[in-house]
Amino acid sequence: MCALIAMAELRLDDNKQKTRGAGGLAGLSRRGGAGMAFMRLRIALERWRARRALSSRLDGDPVTVAKIILLFRMMLADGFIRDRELAAFHDICRQRFGISEREIPVLQGYLERRHATSATGSREQVLRTMTREERQELIALMGQLAAVAQQDPQVSDLVPAPDHGVSHQFIRDTANALGLSGVPPRVT
Repeated sequence: MCALIAMAELRLDDNKQKTRGAGGLAGLSRRGGAGMAFMRLRIALERWRARRALSSRLDGDPVTVAKIILLFRMMLADGFIRDRELAAFHDICRQRFGISEREIPVLQGYLERRHATSATGSREQVLRTMTREERQELIALMGQLAAVAQQDPQVSDLVPAPDHGVSHQFIRDTANALGLSGVPPRVT
C-alpha cells in the first residue's frame, strides 16, 4: 500500500512538471485531477488503516463485538436510526470500547461483516459468559440509547417519532435472553 502511495506521489509530481508550462484551464484540470486522485488514495489508505486497526483489536474480543452488535441492533429496533441515536452510539463506542474517532466511520462495515459471519446463538452464548454486572451494564447502555431516541421528535414523514414500546420490548427480550428476567430496563 505504501508503494502505491509513493507511485501516486511520483505521478502527481510528474503531472505538476508537465502542466507548469501548459497554462490555461487545461493545466488546472490536469493538476486538479491528479490532486483529487491523490486525495482519494489518501482517504482510502486511512480507511484501510482504520479497518485494520479495528479488526486487529476487536477480532480477538468476541464479547466486545457482541456487545457492540447488540447496541447497534438496539438503534434499529424501531426501524430507523436517528442522528442523536447514532451520536450516542458513537460516544458509547469511544468511551466504553475504546473505538477511536478515525475508526468510527469503518465500524458499521466491520459490524456488518461480523454479523454476517456469526450466528445469533453464538453471540448469545458469548454474552452469557459476561458477569451479571456486565450484563446489567449492557442493558443500561441499551436504555441510554432508548432514552436518546425518546428525546427525538418526529423528524419528517419518512422518519416517524420513535416507537418506545418496540425499544422497551427489545430491551426486555434481551434482558431475558441474558438471564436477567425481572430486571426492568433503566431508561436514563
